[in-house]
Amino acid sequence: MGPGIAWADIDGDGDEDCLLAQAEGTASILSIQKPDRRLESKPSSVFSSHSKSEDMAPLFFDADRDGRPDLLITSGSIEHPSGDPAYRDRIHLGSGEKGEFAEAYFLPGEPMSSSVAAAADFDQDGDLDLFIGGRIVPGRWPTSPGSRLYLNESEPGTLRFKLASEEQAGALKACQRATSALWSDIDRDGWMDLLVTHEYGPIRVFLNKEGKLQDLSNETGMEQLKGMWYGIAGRDLDGDGDIDYVATNFGKNTTYKASAKKPELLYYGDLDGTGGISCR
Repeated sequence: MGPGIAWADIDGDGDEDCLLAQAEGTASILSIQKPDRRLESKPSSVFSSHSKSEDMAPLFFDADRDGRPDLLITSGSIEHPSGDPAYRDRIHLGSGEKGEFAEAYFLPGEPMSSSVAAAADFDQDGDLDLFIGGRIVPGRWPTSPGSRLYLNESEPGTLRFKLASEEQAGALKACQRATSALWSDIDRDGWMDLLVTHEYGPIRVFLNKEGKLQDLSNETGMEQLKGMWYGIAGRDLDGDGDIDYVATNFGKNTTYKASAKKPELLYYGDLDGTGGISCR
């Protein structure tokens, strides 16, 4: 399901460098852009020490408000048993000098097989909070661990994140098999809302009601648009001053031929009486 890629000026020279996530058994690759536009890989023990993890979604953002890009990497896939430490999502503080990153800070909570990550100031306290989408319970697809919202309480040079409360983010339990996410002020009230796409599910719309997420997927009509969604992006396409959205589905170059009249149905459970989960 990879590799994921993220871009940022991590060494402060005015051009963008990149992190290419890698599968289990291989360290993610950090590449620095040179003046002649070449990308030169930069080996780092910081990443090689986590080669047991399957890195899914890298995200550069300023976690500790020091003006330098830090790096979040989510860990996913099904290479390890459920709850294995290899599934821990981690943040590396960036030094801003020569593209160096610190050892990992692991986000709190039980390790889960994650997918997408997106950052925004959810609670309007001046720092960037994190949405991390859960993708799968290893060995039990299509079951999912749900998704999480982390609130940022970091200071310059020191990372601290905590899980949002049930009151703030309980609606995210509906985020099953998350594939992509976008923070966007949908209703233009100044609070960042959240859109999440799902595999075998809808595009969910979570309105941010002054620091509390509310699932308005049904009210907005998105609950009925079930599919195998894999991406979403936002832009004012018609120039009317608000944000429009483009979502990407599985595509038609496949043996699956779904329609509103003849949908693709998924049945799962202990179908053969062996105690495990299988799908048809």
